[in-house]
Amino acid sequence: MGHSDLVYEVATGNLVGSQTFGDERRIWRWTYLPVPSSTGSFILVCDGGIVCYSAMTFPSQVQGGRIALDIGFRLTKIESIIINPETSTLVLAANRYGGYLDNSILLIYRIPELFELFELFELFKLFIPRQVEVAAPIRPSRVLSSKHYMYCLGIDQADGKLVFLHRNSWVCSISLSTPADGHYKRHFFVPGELTTRVNNIHPLLTRDKAAIFAFHNRFAVIRNGMVFPEVTEQDEDWDSMLRKLDH
Repeated sequence: MGHSDLVYEVATGNLVGSQTFGDERRIWRWTYLPVPSSTGSFILVCDGGIVCYSAMTFPSQVQGGRIALDIGFRLTKIESIIINPETSTLVLAANRYGGYLDNSILLIYRIPELFELFELFELFKLFIPRQVEVAAPIRPSRVLSSKHYMYCLGIDQADGKLVFLHRNSWVCSISLSTPADGHYKRHFFVPGELTTRVNNIHPLLTRDKAAIFAFHNRFAVIRNGMVFPEVTEQDEDWDSMLRKLDH
């Protein structure tokens, strides 16, 4: 059975374009690309790569707009995709197959080519005078397995930090300017009753750095928790996890 991707213009409600796809596309997620110099840019992450689109030309792909990702794991679901243009970072929060269980995993990619591509597209519109070359699948700069990672809360855009909930119920952060340094910062502990997702509602970080958790039929809001950091070593050979991607 076929399925369709539909793009509408918000201001008018008019259909911009559509494309059909079959059951071969199993694990995927769309996300908006917040590039200041570009409008209506979005990407599709699926089949181990990124496909770039613009509302101006959908359903046609942006010229040269395919970037392969070295994921290295069998994903069962993409929970969320988070973009940080300031550090040219794409964060992939997903579940991977691990025996009888779906294990959470977080992959951090530095992809300056992605942002360069859309800057060129916005400058030259329908024609890009040169290809943005990506020689090989891009490997993640950092991997967090389910030993450390539970949920992603979002990005503190002001400080360039990725904020996540550790498996031990601490809210922690990683600097996206130096993602491969092997450290993260612990900020505050979250009671266990707040860490269980209610109706699949994810915890999140607000613009003023408050953490929000679903709690039964209410929300729990934790403010000023990011003020006190404690540097912690990632006691996991995540670099060996990256090396396994080569095999």
